[in-house]
Amino acid sequence: MSVNPMVYIATSLNITAVTVYATSGAFESAKGSAAANGDVFLDSTLNALRAYVNGSWRTLTVSPPTIQTFLSGSGTYTLPTGVSYIRVRMSGGGGAGGGGGEVSTMGAGGNGNSSTFGSSLLTAAGGVGAAINAGGGGAGGAATVSSPAIGNGFSGGKGGVCGSTSASVLMPGGMGGSNILGGGGSGAATGAGNAGTTNTGAGGGGGSHGAYGSTQLLSGSGGGAGAYIDALITSPSTTYSYAVGAASTAGTAGTNGSAAGGGAAGFIEVTEYYY
Repeated sequence: MSVNPMVYIATSLNITAVTVYATSGAFESAKGSAAANGDVFLDSTLNALRAYVNGSWRTLTVSPPTIQTFLSGSGTYTLPTGVSYIRVRMSGGGGAGGGGGEVSTMGAGGNGNSSTFGSSLLTAAGGVGAAINAGGGGAGGAATVSSPAIGNGFSGGKGGVCGSTSASVLMPGGMGGSNILGGGGSGAATGAGNAGTTNTGAGGGGGSHGAYGSTQLLSGSGGGAGAYIDALITSPSTTYSYAVGAASTAGTAGTNGSAAGGGAAGFIEVTEYYY
C-alpha cells in the first residue's frame, strides 16, 4: 500500500486532522481568518506539510540531525539554519598522574583544563593533577549546567592512590580517574604511567619507582578525570563561544623512578536537530 510520507509524518506528530490545499492563501480563505501559530495543512503543489510558526509559513521537511565536533582549541559555534534545538555533550580535560621515585624529586601532575560552551552556560571542569606524596589521586572536575540549558552533569572520577616501599617490593602507580566515557590511564608496575585515552578527559596514570635502596620511594598517584555533561538547549542562540579543555602535562620522574602519564584532552560535540 502506498502511503504519502507527509501524511505519515503528520500522524507521527499527532496532527490528527490535515487538510489539503494548493496554497497557503487557499488555506486561509477556507479558514475564514488569518493564519495563526499551529495551523498546518498539506500543500498539494509542493506535496509537503506547511505550518504557520512565529508569523510565517514554513515547509516541514525531514532532515536528519547533523553533528559538529570540537577536539581542541577555542572559537565560536554557529547555529546552522533551520535548527530547532541542540544537544551538547562534553568533557573537561583530565589531570595528569604524578611521577614516581624519591619523594623530594618527584614531579606533580598538571591540572586538566575546563571545557566551556556559551561562556558560563555549560562548564565541564578539568580534573586535578596528582600531588606529590599526597597518599591519594587528583580529584575529578565538577560539572555546571546553567539555565536555559537542561540536562545532566557528572563529576569526574578521582585518581588512584600511590604506593610506597621500604623494602624490595615494586608498587605500581595509581590508575588515572575516569568519567562516564572511561579511558583512565593505567599506573605502571615498572616504567612510565599511561596517558588517558585521547579526548575522553580521563586522568593519567602514575609513574612507578625503581628498586629500593636506602631512601624511601613512592610510585605516583593517578590524575583526576574531567567532568562530563549531556545537555539540551531547546531555544538555541545564533552563536556560542566554546573552549575545549586541553591535555595536561605528566608528572616528571624522580630519582630512581619513572614519569607519569598525561591527562587526556576533553571534547565538545553538538548534535543539531531540525524543524
